[in-house]
Amino acid sequence: MTSPRAEFVSEERGRVRRSQTFFLALLLPFLFARTAMAEPSAQARAERLFEEGRALLDAGRFQEACPKLEESERLDAGGGTRLNLALCHERTGRLAAAYADYEESLGRALHDGRADRERFAREHLAALEPRIPTISIVGASGAILVDGVELHVAEGARLRVDPGVHVVVVPGGPRWTISLAEGEARLLNVDRTTPGPKAAVADIPATRFIEDRSVAPLISLGIACVGYGVATWGMLRTMRSDDSTGVWALGIGGTLAIGGTLGAFILPRSVARPRGPKE
Repeated sequence: MTSPRAEFVSEERGRVRRSQTFFLALLLPFLFARTAMAEPSAQARAERLFEEGRALLDAGRFQEACPKLEESERLDAGGGTRLNLALCHERTGRLAAAYADYEESLGRALHDGRADRERFAREHLAALEPRIPTISIVGASGAILVDGVELHVAEGARLRVDPGVHVVVVPGGPRWTISLAEGEARLLNVDRTTPGPKAAVADIPATRFIEDRSVAPLISLGIACVGYGVATWGMLRTMRSDDSTGVWALGIGGTLAIGGTLGAFILPRSVARPRGPKE
């Protein structure tokens, strides 16, 4: 039989627990609110990074601007951010990366009904196309290494790359180190019959890959019509306000892209986006 003292102690402990639970329940909302105030949302950080990136673009500090725009896009993807990132990549000579960014921006513009961005993306795609070096692969299908990154290509695929030096390796087969200038095309005949271990490439840092099928209806639409007038630069002022590398592999007749040298177009300060929330 439980003694009166034991029952009293048990009741006291129960009251203490209930009191602790009650005060904790009162305190938790304040703790969460303080944490939320101390740590800005991903969208807020993305907006801040976008503004910083745009300011650096206007100042001509492209190497500093691109990482901020990339992080902004990662945190809170937006059609305007991607289009500004395309401009930044173009300015730093990453022509293949810029091309893929413009294609992505074109798709988003078509989806969102943004005719201004659509025109701008089409014009830059048309202007970049003849400037981007390509590597045509003959006699290879399956895995190859481009600048240390394994890529699966179809027979007859082209690789769209940035200007500069690239290393192409067929595992167990030949290896090339080639230098390409703007607009240069190179044909590589691959003999994959020689057995051997998988080759490693350490000469050039690995680059990011984005699959980009030029035969897809969206891309066909995006590149077929390029007879537009000069895009309105002012539309870039609202770049970040709505929705939400270098190698590109395509299938037969497609293209692939890698990272590289100096861009071309001049970006006026009027391209800067005014402050404001996302639309």
